[in-house]
Amino acid sequence: TIFSEAPRLNEFAWYATVQFAFVAYFQLLRGFFHTKAFIPRWDKIVSRWSSIRLISIPIGLIILLVTFNVNRINWIIICSILIDIALSLVVLWKLRTQPVHFLGYFFFGILLYIIGVVTTIVIFLQDTSASILTQPIQAGICLQLLCYAIGLGMRFRYNELQKREHQKILISELKAHQEIFKQVNRDLEEKVEERTQEVAAKNTRLEAQNHVLQEQKDRLESLNNLKAKLFSIISHDLRSPINSIQGVLHLMNSDALSQEEVKMLSKNLNNQVQITQN
Repeated sequence: TIFSEAPRLNEFAWYATVQFAFVAYFQLLRGFFHTKAFIPRWDKIVSRWSSIRLISIPIGLIILLVTFNVNRINWIIICSILIDIALSLVVLWKLRTQPVHFLGYFFFGILLYIIGVVTTIVIFLQDTSASILTQPIQAGICLQLLCYAIGLGMRFRYNELQKREHQKILISELKAHQEIFKQVNRDLEEKVEERTQEVAAKNTRLEAQNHVLQEQKDRLESLNNLKAKLFSIISHDLRSPINSIQGVLHLMNSDALSQEEVKMLSKNLNNQVQITQN
């Protein structure tokens, strides 16, 4: 009893509380077990039933306000609860084949709630004109919430352990990737070093070839200078005898010389030629 001074308000509060409680319960069930992913068909059914229960709240309150027929409201509550229990059992049964954890806590919780509901219904059927005895249902709901709380705690603990395991796996993979990265860097450095040594060896060979070519060039220049000097000397040494021969030939052709002069000039030319040969 919440409103002791206005007992009629207790019926309104009881009806609204039961309806809202089961809407929240089904939202918890959907979120905890991800029914939209595992059993989408039944998730839609649960969602529609929750909407119906929300719509029935103002309708029931209006009926209660106009007629204040507590017996009718009690039957609406009992029928709604029975549908809730049946729908919960079907959803949990469908989830048994899915990879979900801690389903047993919800089964055990709904079982305790069923016991409370059955007890309440049995007491109500003995006197349907009286108000529903809420203590058994409240006890069942409390025990059910306790089971759910334990299941949620185990779920959070399981998620935390899974998170730590995933972190360890990620750390190990990161370390493996770092080792691979280091190995790749080492391989690249070795290849760069090998390439650098190859380029250095080629440069050394090119420098040696350039040095040989430079030496050959210097030698050719020296030989060219020597040849030019030699031709200069030869041309200088041959110029005088050739001029003398040309002069003698000219005199001989002009018949200006006697035999004795020709012999003397021939002897002189022969001496110059011998001197040039030596």
